[in-house]
This record gives sequence, C-alpha cells and structure tokens, in this order.
Amino acid sequence: TTGPPNASPSPTSQPSVPAPTSSPTPDGPRPTSSPTQSSYYERRRDIFQAASAISGPDAVSDPNTAQGQAARWMADDDSMQMEADDPGFVQRYSVATAYFATTNVDGGSAWKNCGAAQSDGGASSQCDSEEMRWLSGSSECGWYGVECENSQLTSLNLRDNGLGGRIAPEFAQLTSLRALTLSRNGLRGTIPSELGGEAGSGRSLQEGGGMTALRQLNLARNALTGTVPPSLGALTDLMLLAVGNNEMSGTLPPAIFGPSLQYLDVGDNSFRGALPSEMVDVSKGLIKVDLTDNELTGSLPLGLGELTALEWIKFGNNRLTGSLEPSMFGPALMTFDAEINELSGSLPDGLFAGSPKLTQLNLGKNSFSGPIPDDLGELADLELLLLYLNSFTGTVPSGIGKLNNLLAFDAGYNYLGGTVPASVCLLTANQGGTLAHLATDCDASADGGTPLVECPCCTHCYVGYGEDGARGGGRP
Repeated sequence: TTGPPNASPSPTSQPSVPAPTSSPTPDGPRPTSSPTQSSYYERRRDIFQAASAISGPDAVSDPNTAQGQAARWMADDDSMQMEADDPGFVQRYSVATAYFATTNVDGGSAWKNCGAAQSDGGASSQCDSEEMRWLSGSSECGWYGVECENSQLTSLNLRDNGLGGRIAPEFAQLTSLRALTLSRNGLRGTIPSELGGEAGSGRSLQEGGGMTALRQLNLARNALTGTVPPSLGALTDLMLLAVGNNEMSGTLPPAIFGPSLQYLDVGDNSFRGALPSEMVDVSKGLIKVDLTDNELTGSLPLGLGELTALEWIKFGNNRLTGSLEPSMFGPALMTFDAEINELSGSLPDGLFAGSPKLTQLNLGKNSFSGPIPDDLGELADLELLLLYLNSFTGTVPSGIGKLNNLLAFDAGYNYLGGTVPASVCLLTANQGGTLAHLATDCDASADGGTPLVECPCCTHCYVGYGEDGARGGGRP
C-alpha cells in the first residue's frame, strides 16, 4: 500500500528545561528530614492520583502495566521531577505510557532507535544524542520522533522502529497531536476506541480528551486485529487513515468517512461487507483509496465519479459484483484497479470518457463480456491496460494503436480472435515504441497449431480457451 510522505522523524529544536535539583529513586536513600520526606511521598501520591485520573486506578496500581510503569518512572526515576499539577504532566505521562506499552513486551525486543537507557548498564539502542533518548531527563519535545509547538506535542513519527506490544489508549490525551505515524512495526491488539474520544473501560478521559486535532493516523504494516473503531469518526480533521497490511476484520464503519478524509488505506486485511455510501456522499475530497485484498462484497458506488479529486483507487482481490458505469469515472482519476473480483457486463463506448487522465486500468480476472471498446484509444496517457481472464469477444481494436505511452497490454484468456492490428504492433519496443508487454491468446501449440489470435509482435502468447472453455486446460 501507498500513502502521503511520513512526518519528519525528529524535531529540529528542543525547548529549554530547568535543570532538576534532585533525583530520588525508589531504591536509593530517602531524605532524612521530615519535611523533605513528607514532600517526597506527597508528590508520589499526587502523581499516582493524577495518573489514575487518566488511566484508571487498576491500571496504575499494577506495576506490570505500562501505566503503572510510567507512573513509577515519573515519581521515582524521571530526573525532571515534574509535579502532578504541572501543565505538562498529562503529556509526559502519556508518552511515557506509550513507550512502556511498546518496548520489551511479551518477550519482544527493544526499540531500534533511541529507546530508554539500560539501567543495568547493558547496551542501549542507537541514538544520535542522549537527550533524544526516550525517558531521558530532557523535555519529551526533544525525544526521537517527536515534534512540538509551544511545548505541545504535534507530531510523533516512530515508523519502522521496532515497536511491539499495543497502542496505548493514553495517546488520546495528546489533544494537540496532528500526525501519528506508527507504521512498519510489530504492534498487536486492537486500535483503542479512546483515540477518537470514547472513554474506555476503567478509564476516565480528561475533559476534552481524544486526538481531536489529528490529521494523519498511519498504523499500516503491523499485526493489528479487530475492527476500525467508529469513534475515529469524531476526528473531523482526519485527512489520512492508513491501517493497511494488518490482520483486521469486520465491516468498514460509515463514520470513518469524514468530510476531511483524503487518503484511505485499508488494504490487505479481512474487511467484509459493502462499501458505505458515506464514501462518496461525505468524503468528497478523497484523493487516494486502497481497498485491495479484503472480502468486500456488493457493487461499486455509482457516485465515484462525483469525487472530483479522486486520482487513485484500488479494490482488487475482493468479491465485488455488478457492472461499471460512466458515473464511476471522475475527471482526476489516473489509476483504476478492479482486478480479481466478480464484476460483469460490457464496456460500452464512452464508459471512460469522464476520466481522460487514466494511466492505469486493470480489469483483469473478472467476468466482463462483449467487445473491447475502440475508444480506449482516446485515453492518451494510458500506460497499463490489463483485460486478461475475462470473456471479451471480437478482435483487438485498432484504437489501441493510438496509445503511444502504453507500456503493457494484456488481453489473454478471452474469446478474442482475428489479428492484432499493425498499429498496435508499431507500439512495441522492437518497433521503437514503449510497449514492453503485449499478450494475447496467440499460442499455436493447441488445436492443430492454429492460434486463437494472430499476433506476430506479441511478447507473450497464451493458449487461451476457446468456445468450449477447454482449450489449454480452461481458465488458469
């Protein structure tokens, strides 16, 4: 799958932080004077109370949870010695919880870059600066992958950093966060519903909780399970939602198709059911959509062509049915990939007239029938035309010969006959053209050496299947 560029991996500046004056630890000597000793325990109590208000007392009181570890780190080991009533407490506690939730979990490994220093003196992960290391005494705004504005965390990019474990619900407390990139890691479990502002079990979100400023959420290429939380629909500024290449299932919630959504990647999962009408009724600004390799059913939305900004849509390897209509093709469309579905019907002249910028058209392995439309030759920018494994009849139209930018044309395993036009042969590389892959049912090894299609210039010849569907062993 493919999305917009990831956020910058590290900030360029670090806010100044007052130097800490003391660093009490749970195992070190305690202050001897009563007022100081009292203030230590009061501060520790206040930190645990503040953390419990965010994550719930059960999670914070357990020393084996990420929440419990984060609270103990802030109370005992964090050299910044932040007070519970500090305006930055919620942010620092939340990112500390996120760290403990994703490193050395369930026998997994530590982060690749800038994980916390090893307290036992063991080797730590690589990091350009100790101040950039997570759980260092510096401001979290200076940690690896973090960007802040006015001390508020606005971007977190931990792409391909060896994260394991689960996504911490405490991310919901980062109300100024605009971009969260956790792609290409080993995250497991479900996407917390709290990210959209929904209170989870045992937790009471701070007032105004939920990543309400979020514009980019990239969780692609992990091992996440479960469904997409409908609560993400509350993120009204969300422009990019990428959960492709995971192990997710269920139906796609209509709520996630918000008015700001431009990039959607849910490919390579096990989502099922029909595409919600909100995809075209609400998300009018969609630019790029990846639905490939799921179990989606039903027909394509008729109003796809009304998405005037849509440039790229892939829904290959699903179980979609129905036919293609002119109303599905809009003016900005460049890539339309419907490979391996159960689509049928003919391709009438004018079907693609609304998408003059098409560069890739993949209709392979469906049940389309009738002639290949001659006016495909009007799509001057077309580079990839895949029509293989359908039931097209007639001949290869001469209009294909107008496609001077064509790189690949595959019409194998259809019911075509006749001779490939000379104008198409002139497009091939050995004739000075760009066409590197030209395939039809031109293999003469069956039926007494008579090919179904005469093609002296094809780079690939298939035996194909004839009227009885049996030639060459039938459809592969």
